[in-house]
Amino acid sequence: MILVTNKGYGKKVDLSDLSIGSRKRKGAYVIKFKSKLSDGEGEGDHLRSIRISSSEEDELVLSTAKGTVTRLRVNDIGTKSRRSSGVKLQNIPPGDFLSTVDIVCVLRESEGPI
Repeated sequence: MILVTNKGYGKKVDLSDLSIGSRKRKGAYVIKFKSKLSDGEGEGDHLRSIRISSSEEDELVLSTAKGTVTRLRVNDIGTKSRRSSGVKLQNIPPGDFLSTVDIVCVLRESEGPI
């Protein structure tokens, strides 16, 4: 599972680190934010996206509201503990924020077209 914040931080968490609970359970913390309050440039950091990757060969595409696009391999994102804040995936300039996060599945030659 890949978690990405609107300030460009992200991390990988193994789904096995999350236990299945009852319906009444309040849930579990899975990411720690760098800035919780407004930083003067708009709103503070918050969770932008959660994506599930089926392969370490998949790629993550991040884009900001002002049009900066970054593409990186899922394998390059470190697996972190649930309470960590993660690593910087994309530099976000002041006044901008992460708007879109997508997974690009990389096909192996043996798989052929879908």
